[in-house]
Amino acid sequence: MKLTVVGMGMGAESGMTGQAHQAIEQAGLILGAERMLNAVSFGRGKKVRAVKPAQIAQALAENPERPACVVCSGDTGFYSLADSLRRSLPDWEIETVAGISTVQYLAAKLGRSWQQVHLVSAHGVLCDPVGQVLCARETFFLTGGAGSAEDILRSLCEAGLGDAQVAVGQKLSYPDEQIVQATAAELLDRPFLPLAAVWVTRTDHARPEHFTPGLPDEQFCRGPVPMTKQLVRAAISSLLAPGGEDVLWDVGAGTGSVSVEMALSSPRCKVYAVEKNPEACCLIEQNRKQFGAYNLKICPGSAPQVLAELPAPDKVFIGGADGQLEEIMRLVLCKNAAAVLVASAITLESTAALNALGKKLREQGLLCEYQLVQLAVSEMEPLGRYHRFKPQNPIVLFRAKGAGR
Repeated sequence: MKLTVVGMGMGAESGMTGQAHQAIEQAGLILGAERMLNAVSFGRGKKVRAVKPAQIAQALAENPERPACVVCSGDTGFYSLADSLRRSLPDWEIETVAGISTVQYLAAKLGRSWQQVHLVSAHGVLCDPVGQVLCARETFFLTGGAGSAEDILRSLCEAGLGDAQVAVGQKLSYPDEQIVQATAAELLDRPFLPLAAVWVTRTDHARPEHFTPGLPDEQFCRGPVPMTKQLVRAAISSLLAPGGEDVLWDVGAGTGSVSVEMALSSPRCKVYAVEKNPEACCLIEQNRKQFGAYNLKICPGSAPQVLAELPAPDKVFIGGADGQLEEIMRLVLCKNAAAVLVASAITLESTAALNALGKKLREQGLLCEYQLVQLAVSEMEPLGRYHRFKPQNPIVLFRAKGAGR
């Protein structure tokens, strides 16, 4: 009950290790995808096409030839079939033979090291290329099936990362191997094979590697548009707790200072800044570029109309509602009954309205909890030979949690 999983490298026989050759030559049964089986002409064992773990288990049961091996591309430890075989065949002893992975091969061809590269599989699975690229200066993608090189390039260009340097390798190790290098924008309209390796190097240096909520006000482009101040932004972030792969809305985004901090909280979150003022939208775009917040999308228009087209949010900040607060909150909770909502108020009337709405929605079973917090911030300023604290306008923050699960 022993099965050897052999990493064959890129596929061409010349790229296989001596240990891989030996395992294949000694095997009485060789299982794998058709492309891999075609590359082992030197093997004398019976070849059976089997790709998925269930197919391999069935083939092992129906074919008594031994020893048995499964041949797979690349290395057995890099997004390999080996892991799923261990789970699917618990009664079998799985031995693995290392191969040359795609990232190793392409790094050598490009003359680069790869120990700092962010490694991502878009092979047969959906992924967020922009979020992955924002995780590191260099990102490597395996593509195929649900994710393609064209999808990655298109996503980068749409997000504003068209200047990123990209290397795409296809048919690696074969005589007609192709490796092209250019910017994402330059490669955008070029067709690539479904199986390709994509290496992205970001050229922008705007996005901070380490982010702490409450960026200094002077770092933002402001103009005549109101902006949520530094310490208030930090408090909003604390109440929202954005991160991970959250979908976040900033309704009435103004200069986009809250939107930017949402986007910087995690490269894999998706932020939608909703703003009806065209001048404010221009400022949001400037701040988006200034901080490298490419996972932030600007949505011009008024709420709640614009919100209907957006994906369901996990967390929402409402900085401006234009009298549509209840409609906005109900739409949020309709899209995600468990969403977290944070809203701000600076007048007694708007504070009373938030409190009344929170009570109403909780009584209707839409909210499981809500709270109001007042922030009163004073900053030191000189007063002749002395100093005093100059108070800012108090602000009230409303936080609520939807009653859904």
